Order: sequence, then structure tokens, then C-alpha cells
Amino acid sequence: MKDKVLLSKLKFVEEIIKRKQPSPPTILNKAKRIFSYGPLYWKHLLVRAKFLPNKDFKARLFWGEDIHLPLFDSEAFYLAYFGTLWRNQELRLTKFLIKNLQPNDIFYDVGASYGFYTRLAYQIVASEGEVHAFEPHPKVFPYFQKFGEKKVNVFLNNIALSDKNGESLFIDSLTSGGNSGGSRLLNDLKKARSGVLVTSSTLDSYINKHKAPTFIKIDVEGAESLVIEGGKEFFKNNSPVIVMEVWGKEQKIIHSHTVNRLCNMNYKIYRLDENGNISYESEINFDKLKGYENFIFKK
Repeated sequence: MKDKVLLSKLKFVEEIIKRKQPSPPTILNKAKRIFSYGPLYWKHLLVRAKFLPNKDFKARLFWGEDIHLPLFDSEAFYLAYFGTLWRNQELRLTKFLIKNLQPNDIFYDVGASYGFYTRLAYQIVASEGEVHAFEPHPKVFPYFQKFGEKKVNVFLNNIALSDKNGESLFIDSLTSGGNSGGSRLLNDLKKARSGVLVTSSTLDSYINKHKAPTFIKIDVEGAESLVIEGGKEFFKNNSPVIVMEVWGKEQKIIHSHTVNRLCNMNYKIYRLDENGNISYESEINFDKLKGYENFIFKK
């Protein structure tokens, strides 16, 4: 019953997104979008341009939960404005999770950002399951840290899941004027010009002290292979459903390597449609990917 309520509320928000995000992305449509957002969007642009100091603001997610987010980060602004992650790929994934997560699932959100999927999963598994979130970004994590307070089945970790325990170098895209969504771990320290050291753990080490995932979402901007490597012992004998962001073009080599590794562990590839349903794909054509897509991997 709860899945029908959530899907109904999401459908209402989708109609708003279509009006606020007209296609195609022509100059005229972009101008319409800017004016349709109203004063809050102008404040966001002024903060981004450093004409105004950053401030936090309260918004409401599509199921009714309040959330506080920073005005300077575009990723946070759109999440707050729509109450959901608005891109088509994320709407598909949101529907899939609503339809497929079960109350007793153990959900791992790897690369949780501001915790949208963490909070969504909690709506479904709160009574019987658990939610474990991993977000190393020092500026992003505090915004959903309080969410885990007084919840015995929510574990929020200000760490990166990687291929090693200790410390890893983290590139903060916000520092260079980007969005938090582009922040990432760096595989090769020799190529690093800037960054901060963050605590890292392997999945294998983490599950020695916690319940293992039955459902795991991985969105770590090209470091997905590090997450898989750090959980190789777990994946040998277990079959969690994996949701993973896959990019083509400039990240084709990195992501094709990770996909091939999952396939070698007997995972099969499934593509999401507009309704959040899945269909089997024998392989991913990376050259035809427009940006990124979220794929489902199941044994």
C-alpha cells in the first residue's frame, strides 16, 4: 500500500518537473526555466556568483519529510525545489526502489550525497530493515547527519567505501565552483593537484561489524571499481541487488571495466524504463550512452 502512495506523490511532482524543465534545452527554454523558478533561484545564482553569502533553507521531500540544504550547491537546490532528484535517470531509479525494496531489506547507499535515497529507503524499511549510508564529503555529510539520530536502524558514515582501509584522497568539486555531485575519490595520488584526505573502509571490513547489504546503490563518480574491489570476498558468496551509475564517453573505460567485473561474478545487466521496471540487457553499449544511466545488476 505504501508503494502506491509514494508512486502517486511522485507522479504529481513529475508533472511539475516537466513544466519547469521544458525540452529541448534551447536558449528560449532555458530562459523560461530561469524565470519559472522564482526568487529562490535568483538567490541561488547570486550565491553561486558570490554576490550573496551562502545560507541554508528548508524544503520538503515529495513524501512530506522536511530537509535542510545549502543554497550554493545546485545539486541541493534542485533536490529541495522539486522534493526529489529530478533528472529522468533518477526518477526511474526512484520508482524502481519504491517498487522493489522490501521492509526487511538491508540497504547500503554508497555515495549518499545529501541522503535522498537514504531517506527514501528508510520510508520503506524502517520497521524491519536497516539503512547504511556512506558519504565522505566533509561539507555535504553534516546536512543529513541529524537524520540518523535516535534511529536504531540507520547508520550514517562520514567515510568512503574503497579498496583499502585508512585514508583516501578526495577531490571536492565545490571548492572549484562546481556541484557536489562531481566530487570523487582519486585513484592515482600522483595525479593529484589538490584534495582532502578522508577516512576510507572496504566493504568487507565494514560488514564484519554490521549486517551485510541485500540492496546496494553505488554512485561514486568513477570509483565504483574500488567499491567492488573492497567487497570482493563478500560478492563471491552473496547476491545483493546492485544499482550502479554507469557513464559512457569520457568514463567509458573505467565503467566498462567495472561492469565486466560484475558480469564475471555472474551478475546480469538490467535496464530501467520510464516506469521503473527492468528489462534484461546482454551488454551495455557505452558509445550510445547519453551522459549516464542507472543500471540494475542481479545474479
